[in-house]
Amino acid sequence: MIRRPVSTPARVATGSGAGATAGSGQGLRPIAATCNWNQDMNRNVLYLVIGALVVAAGVFGYMLYQERQKTTGIEINVGKSGVSIEKK
Repeated sequence: MIRRPVSTPARVATGSGAGATAGSGQGLRPIAATCNWNQDMNRNVLYLVIGALVVAAGVFGYMLYQERQKTTGIEINVGKSGVSIEKK
């Protein structure tokens, strides 16, 4: 079994002034706490998926509405050529 040394996460200074120097240990936090890029990206993908589902539901609802608006039954036209009856 190969053992690798455990390293501590890199730290960055988060404040200004004399109290936030690298040597004092105050005002430092892990870089992972300052970089939430992965979480932000996951959240953006989630928003994109939810938006796409909302748009798809709207399109589907409109198509269903249009389909129900079509009239069914019999159309009777009386004109110069006489009476015409069409079934829809």
